[in-house]
Amino acid sequence: MQPELAKGVRDFPPEEKILREQIVNNLKRVFERYGYNPLETPLIERAETLAAKFG
Repeated sequence: MQPELAKGVRDFPPEEKILREQIVNNLKRVFERYGYNPLETPLIERAETLAAKFG
């Protein structure tokens, strides 16, 4: 059995991952400079949870 990605997600090759990390780190520094606090949410939610929250 081959592992499969969930629908709507994808892998990023190393060179793209490095660029994305640089962009995210720059954004984090800007947000922190203006007093925003970090927030991390689940990457994947159960359909039932989303349906209960958003109908």
